[in-house]
Amino acid sequence: APQIIADRFDAGGLTIGRPARIGVHGTSAADTTYRVNGLDATSTLRPGLPMVLPDVVGAATIGVTRMPSDDSMNAPGPVVDWDPLPGTKRALIAETYFMMPRWSIEPSSASALPAQQLKSMGDGSLLLAGELTPGVASAMFAGHWSRAERLDRNDPTQKRGQQLSLVGNITYTPTSIDQVQGTAIIQRAESSTFATGTSPTQSFGTTQLMWRRAEKGHATYRIGGGIQWADTSTTPASTMTLDSALGGAVYPALFRPEGKETAMRVSADIALAPVSAFGVMHRLRAWGSFDRSSMTPTLAGALTLAETVDGTAARVWRVDVPTSTPSWTSSTGGLFASDRMGSEQRWIELGVRAESLSASNGGATNIRWSNVYPHAAFSLSSDLTGLGVFGSYSRAGARLPAMALAFGDVNAPNARVYRWIDANANGVVDGTEGTGSLIARVGPGGASGLTAVDPSLKRPVIDLLLGGVRYETAQFAITATAIVRKEKDFVRAIADGGAAYTTVTQADQGADFTHPSDDQQLVAYSRTATSFGLDHYTLTNPASVGTGSMYALDITAQYRGTRARLAFSAAAVKTTATAANRGFRADENDPGMIGEIPADPNASSFATQARPYFDRGYIGKIMGVFNLGAGATLGIVTRYQDGQPFARVAVVNGLAQGPEAVVTYANGRPTRFTYIQTTDVRLQKLIPFGNGSITVIVDAFNVFNIGREVEEYVLTSTAFRSVSAIEPPRTLRLGFRFSF
Repeated sequence: APQIIADRFDAGGLTIGRPARIGVHGTSAADTTYRVNGLDATSTLRPGLPMVLPDVVGAATIGVTRMPSDDSMNAPGPVVDWDPLPGTKRALIAETYFMMPRWSIEPSSASALPAQQLKSMGDGSLLLAGELTPGVASAMFAGHWSRAERLDRNDPTQKRGQQLSLVGNITYTPTSIDQVQGTAIIQRAESSTFATGTSPTQSFGTTQLMWRRAEKGHATYRIGGGIQWADTSTTPASTMTLDSALGGAVYPALFRPEGKETAMRVSADIALAPVSAFGVMHRLRAWGSFDRSSMTPTLAGALTLAETVDGTAARVWRVDVPTSTPSWTSSTGGLFASDRMGSEQRWIELGVRAESLSASNGGATNIRWSNVYPHAAFSLSSDLTGLGVFGSYSRAGARLPAMALAFGDVNAPNARVYRWIDANANGVVDGTEGTGSLIARVGPGGASGLTAVDPSLKRPVIDLLLGGVRYETAQFAITATAIVRKEKDFVRAIADGGAAYTTVTQADQGADFTHPSDDQQLVAYSRTATSFGLDHYTLTNPASVGTGSMYALDITAQYRGTRARLAFSAAAVKTTATAANRGFRADENDPGMIGEIPADPNASSFATQARPYFDRGYIGKIMGVFNLGAGATLGIVTRYQDGQPFARVAVVNGLAQGPEAVVTYANGRPTRFTYIQTTDVRLQKLIPFGNGSITVIVDAFNVFNIGREVEEYVLTSTAFRSVSAIEPPRTLRLGFRFSF
């Protein structure tokens, strides 16, 4: 999936136990949808993350749709589809991979440490498949265990990731037109966190049943339902130190959408047999779905966080966690109908989808949205020439943002913020430090009326328009697609209490750090002492956040030969949006989250019309699979992507609430980190063995050991733009596959 951008590298095991946050062309990670065998499997508590972790073992296909022009997908962003092996083909496959600690390779650059580095890994899987009753019933079972140790930046403690997945699937075909499929997935995962080093155990699972009926010349039906569950609760440390100028924004470090979630989901669709009316062939489809999620979130622990700003003591955040646990529910129902008019080569499609979303925290917060979204598409193609043109327009609604239900919930946590004067300069909050005058109270919890939800809160709206041309033959295919995406009515919290500020200015060099033409007086905001603690926040659709826009041009090409298969993809992207938090990281520079912007004026400087985290400007990927003969094959993937957008940050002192990190221009306008270019290679050799075979596999990630930067020092100083982290170094692993 060339256009997909992830928030971390893989390199053969770095992501074990941790689902990556992904986006495409600058979309929010919260817009990503996951589906298991056609049924939505996206978390409501953690939008954009799956209820079960996608696993290659046991999958027939894992498909990625970058921008869903098919309106029945009911998705505001990219869609990841996981479909199980039906088991109709007999298979017994055992597979193992390993990387020994002594194989760990030193980084190619001494300028900085890798963002992450794999130190060792082990992986084993077993796949059993076959018919239970010939032509009637078949089954598949897959088990997959993996474990890896890694280093994170300059932390000398090795972190561990571990994951166990069990997948089962039974397919029953009582007649030639009916198929019933039952799927179950159970998983346990562990992953050490950078902040605490602990490895909390998380569990995931799903059980579902799907019935399909398809008869040529007649209507086709599909009805499915299932129950999914996830427990992503972690045990946070009781104390924490964070430099908000260098290590990230405080708000996402304190409050995270974690906890227990159970979802019941059902869906059904019908496609009628083509009928002729008014001289045109019509293909009618209808679809419906309903899901209900019950959540017991653990958004934060009873934590004392010491905030420094470029090494200077600034504030102490004390998180208050009520004794009663939050309890949230969310229900979503949708109906869709469309009519595709014309032939297989020339058609126009019109559709409409109605959706209703209802969510509650069992108390003060009730969010209800009912919306109707249009859809239109067309396609013109010629079997004779292989040429075609296509286009579509779709409108969709965004998911309910994470932690939206915490606003107004007296059982949700909030924080008290105090000035920190580190009198003994030991960098630790001790004695009476951090217990003086209260500066501010911060949500999202609603204790003492701190937060509320706007009764007229609107659902964010996404408009997607795409069009393109394609050329396809038996061996060649090339497609060029232009995409326009617009989003409005973002959900954010505003400060509408008694907080008051005076302005402070500081000379700053502007976006061009070396030339005086854009020098400016940077504005910061000092909290007035008389307004300390007089805070209130309302979740609403603030006009100050503005709109989001994305313009992209995608080009893909494929060659499908007998001895070689090649694919090329490239894109030019321009996305602008308003981030949720100050900073450049995935949990900061994302427009689909709720954070400190626009509630905190010092976080909101130059926040609008910035380039979000998943915007990479120019991206490209070349993939090739080559048959070398004698059972040997070679696979190569090389990718290029522009650097991550960021902005220079200045430290402003002399403020009543302590020093603040203030952004000096919009993210990515004009600065980005250096581009990334990596090449991954797989060489494998199949050796016949008795009635089966043994395949020897050698994988090399970042085979040329390129150590380009992935992060820079962003503070105003002589060290600005010096490299602070580089890519993971070359990783080598050995694998064996036994097939019988």
